[in-house]
Amino acid sequence: MLEGVRSAMNSGGEWLAGLKQAFQPPNNLTSFYFHGKFLDWAARDPAAAQSALEALWDIELEPVEAVRTFASHLPDELSGPGSRANLASFLLTAIDATQLPIYKFTVFENAYRSVGLDPADRKTPHGAYAAALDFLDTYGGKLAERSRPQRDRLDLQGLLWTVFAGEAPETWSADEKTGYANFVKGQTVNDLGALVARFRDEIGYPPEGRVQRHREREDLAASLSREALAEPDVDEWRRFAGPVYGSPGPQPGFNTHLQTPEGIRRVADAFGYLLYGEGELHERIDALQSDERRVPGLGEALITKALAVTLPDRWFPTYVTKSRKQVGREDVLRLLQLPPIPTGLTLGQAAIWSNDTVYQALKPHFPDDAWGMQEFAWWALKREVDEDDTSPVDPVAELAGELFLSEDWLRKTVRLLHDKRQIVFYGPPGTGKTYVARKLAALVAHGGGSVETIQFHPSYAYEDFVEGYRPKSDDAGQISYEIVDGPLKRLAQAAQDRPEVDHVLLIDEINRANTSKVLGELYYLLEYRDEEMRLQYSSVPFSLPSNLKIIATMNTADRSIALLDAALRRRFHFLAFFPDREPIDKLLSEWLAARRPEMQHVVKLVEAANEQLKDRDLAIGPSHFLREDLDEESLELIWEHSVLPYLEEEFFADPDQLQDFELSRLRDKVERQARAVDAGMAAGPDSADEYPESP
Repeated sequence: MLEGVRSAMNSGGEWLAGLKQAFQPPNNLTSFYFHGKFLDWAARDPAAAQSALEALWDIELEPVEAVRTFASHLPDELSGPGSRANLASFLLTAIDATQLPIYKFTVFENAYRSVGLDPADRKTPHGAYAAALDFLDTYGGKLAERSRPQRDRLDLQGLLWTVFAGEAPETWSADEKTGYANFVKGQTVNDLGALVARFRDEIGYPPEGRVQRHREREDLAASLSREALAEPDVDEWRRFAGPVYGSPGPQPGFNTHLQTPEGIRRVADAFGYLLYGEGELHERIDALQSDERRVPGLGEALITKALAVTLPDRWFPTYVTKSRKQVGREDVLRLLQLPPIPTGLTLGQAAIWSNDTVYQALKPHFPDDAWGMQEFAWWALKREVDEDDTSPVDPVAELAGELFLSEDWLRKTVRLLHDKRQIVFYGPPGTGKTYVARKLAALVAHGGGSVETIQFHPSYAYEDFVEGYRPKSDDAGQISYEIVDGPLKRLAQAAQDRPEVDHVLLIDEINRANTSKVLGELYYLLEYRDEEMRLQYSSVPFSLPSNLKIIATMNTADRSIALLDAALRRRFHFLAFFPDREPIDKLLSEWLAARRPEMQHVVKLVEAANEQLKDRDLAIGPSHFLREDLDEESLELIWEHSVLPYLEEEFFADPDQLQDFELSRLRDKVERQARAVDAGMAAGPDSADEYPESP
């Protein structure tokens, strides 16, 4: 595949499509996230990408020099010597895969460690690649001396991968498998000091820690003191539920409590009991998760964050024990080769045990710096994902299958998001826009990025979204005003703090607010991410980090896309969600075939209704019917109490037309069409042809 790309480029032909294809499954030799960004850059600036590839594929250059030149052409967003060397080595197989094999950081680092080598100059892509080739040549010589000669470097690399990136045989004992896993990872407790040293070296983490993070913790801790709980600082609690001192994830339930005096008091009582109540701490944690004292929305993440904020000499700010994203304390224990959480513990006991075990292991390396422990843990987990991911599972293909969407469409959507860094899903209600947006956000933020969800509405303003003045009273009861950051500034700060991963802001119903007033000067910053502007309230320089992505949804039944500000439309890529177009056109049919095959006739009923509607912006979406318990009885309930009320507004002036959309009439229509087809008659026009093209 890559040979063809190189040939096309040399002959002046089209090469970009072939390059994209070369990275598609079953290729699992490069990081999906890294080569995805590389392909996005190539699509945005094909001339620069071609210059980089021509340098890499110049046979007049030595391979190591070619890698150096190639890396010098790459943009800053494609950073990391190991990732750059891995990408370059994969592309070099276009010249000779047998002598220029793939470089994989973890495999070679474990190989060096196993024989006591420490090659110099591995902090540059070409240095890392040169060291790898030298090692293969030395390895090959040693094997030849022992009458085990190999044909080429590719065979030698295959042997290394078998040893250092393989799987233990099923016949091995549990202890043998554990020992082998420790060996191939090359990450044991004894190596922890070296790993911490590398962390400090790579990201420049200061010995004294992050001063700003310590100040954030102190501010939050003050809002949770005994005295403050008597007169809660609601604005500070909203910051507590955000990315300040580490994000606990979206907390809509908690923020809902802060909107009423009763809810605020419940939260204050819960914090008071957690931090200052009687009994063992694990009992208090368990009580807050049980019916006895449970406050909906106050889950493990916020409970643990409160402990980390107020007890920094005992708790480090990783806020969940188990995580589907593999970024919880359980994953940190595994990564550092510490004992796993004992079985039979309650949630509170498991939270304390996992925290204490990690804290004590990291305390000698980060004295009086709980935030440093957390930042090191995030870095190590992300490093493991990026540099040791040889799994054949493609996360895009996996998500496409889960969502019953086209894999090609989902890949294109990811590329569009990385291109402009902001996209809008638009279409009628019930087409899955928000659901898909949430799943896509989790995919993009994989590896520890933050995801925050907000919803625009008519009263939403710049002061809510970016920053604005809020009243604050002092101890004497005097009212003053201070500038409070909105969700955009909070997430931008999180993105700046963790630039190695993507963070996502999900804006639901973006067209329900006056977007010009809400966004303000962000119109400029959305397009020019590398520049700064002074915000209108704080007057401080502000920019939108390139790793902050925005996914928005828009209901076309409320407002046509054509009515949106042209400047806004230019800054976002727009993707349509209509029942008769990709990616939604086959969703209901495929979902029912897989989950409720006996209800497949629902597809024809929905299509018949949408044919009569004529207006695709009001079409009936599939989400109404994506229910595991869908049967004839529930179908009638859905139609009568969800679908028909939705259509009533459309036929307000002529309610008699609504009768044509009754379920019984649609059944008759579908049955007549089926009989006509059986009789060889035309079944009527294709409903898709009756819809106008979307803008």
